[in-house]
Amino acid sequence: MTRWNVRWLLVGFLVILFSLGVPRRCGLREEDAEKKFGPESAVVAASVEQLANLYVDQGKEEQAEPLYRQAVALWEKNQGPEYPYVTRMLFRLAEICRRHGRAAEAESFYQLVISFYDEHTVINDRVLPKVLENYAALLRDEGRNVEATEVKRRAKGLKAKEPQNPFI
Repeated sequence: MTRWNVRWLLVGFLVILFSLGVPRRCGLREEDAEKKFGPESAVVAASVEQLANLYVDQGKEEQAEPLYRQAVALWEKNQGPEYPYVTRMLFRLAEICRRHGRAAEAESFYQLVISFYDEHTVINDRVLPKVLENYAALLRDEGRNVEATEVKRRAKGLKAKEPQNPFI
């Protein structure tokens, strides 16, 4: 395991500890991480993202959404808007918005994600079909069946091109 992987593993562990309140009981604060790495660093962005993921796992999407938005802003500031982590957060925001009935906002997030993957064809093989399927579901929910069918057809076409893993 490289030093970089160990660092991210430790950051994830710290996020879990902070979410459980353990460091606070030991006299540590969230601000300590910000002081060490800077309030807008990639480490803080990763920590915010992981905390949002934890909230989603606990079924607390209302608490996760502002953290995902914060993570998007931090990743964009650190790595630029074309960074894959930004797209991952936008996809998660689209899912939250869709589940909470905010179709217009979800659609704008889906379109950003799809345009990113269209421009970066090297990495779209496995993720884009899932994004397209979820976007098609949103369109179907909104009664836009013709558009949903076209998007779903595109997702199926991409899945058909996907290399199959013989071990699954």
